[in-house]
Amino acid sequence: MKRFSLIHCSWAFITIGAFVWGAYQSESPKTAKESGSQKSLGDPGSSGRFSSFSERNASSPAVRSTRSRPKREAGEDDFRRLSGNEIDALIGEAIKFGGPVQRRLALDRILQKIQTSEISFEDALVIKKAMREHGAKEEQKLIDYAIGAHQSDEAIAHLEKLPSEERVGFLKEIIPGLASENPEKAINLFESLEPELQAKVRPGFLEGLVDNDAVVATAYLYDSTDPKNPNWRPMDELAREMVSDQGLESTLDWAAELPEGSLRGNAWSAAYAVWASKDPTAAVESILEMPRGKDRNLAINGFVSAHAHKDGELAVTWAGEITEPGLKEDAQVRVGKQYYAQDPEAANQWFTSSGLPPSAWAQITSLGKSQ
Repeated sequence: MKRFSLIHCSWAFITIGAFVWGAYQSESPKTAKESGSQKSLGDPGSSGRFSSFSERNASSPAVRSTRSRPKREAGEDDFRRLSGNEIDALIGEAIKFGGPVQRRLALDRILQKIQTSEISFEDALVIKKAMREHGAKEEQKLIDYAIGAHQSDEAIAHLEKLPSEERVGFLKEIIPGLASENPEKAINLFESLEPELQAKVRPGFLEGLVDNDAVVATAYLYDSTDPKNPNWRPMDELAREMVSDQGLESTLDWAAELPEGSLRGNAWSAAYAVWASKDPTAAVESILEMPRGKDRNLAINGFVSAHAHKDGELAVTWAGEITEPGLKEDAQVRVGKQYYAQDPEAANQWFTSSGLPPSAWAQITSLGKSQ
């Protein structure tokens, strides 16, 4: 019994000692800075508490919240730049050393330091470049996102200084984060671009808007779409981003609740296109259970879009099931192009019994890019 008591007393002293040491080590960054004992940025133990940063998690504090973010005065850029060794240490811990959990925690520390302005914009660019050079694509994407979200003013100013051949790439990298944190600023920037450039950066722009709020993203598309000349592609891209961010079921619910019109139709077709590419059997079962009508036609339209590039025969067969004449002809011509590219002779035989007008054959056999 005496030996049993001694053992437990020893463990009690060890536990108390560990608690005291942990409390000493957990001194906040603010307190450490005020006492003149600021630690190296490359020291994993100097980071304090850091929230997990997720590429797709819009609720993550490292992506969304700025309430605790210290604000620097306008023009204040006299904080200390990192040394080359410090940057090497940060990058090494994030992509080279330790196990995957340790590397992810180290990456989170970098992202948090970008958010709280402990890393300058210039140093963030150095880290971003190093990530790319080391082939750490996913890590670089998160750095880009954080720069866009939390160093947007510097990023936009830097954008104006870049040569045209570099400008598009940089804009595509930072606009998702910018849109997630400051939709109004991102919308103003997006609308200042030429249409061709808008088309290149729009997927990332919509990604960020969805990360902020799907309602904001949807409202923007409705506000910016010409009802007399709607472009199907933006809503298609938004629907696909919705699936990526919120899942297929939620996206189908979202599309079903949109106001009647071309944008709703584009969203519904796009959601079924994603579903058909992921689980064609389930998508077909869903279509077969639908009553004949507009939603079923639009679902088939999405299904054939998903399969035309790999199975033209299947796509044209299903396109023939659409009952709305205009939508049916558009779908048949679109997937007919893919079928003709795969098997011209079989496509010719299908066309003769398709019911399409002779003028449609010229569209199907044209070498132009299919929609």
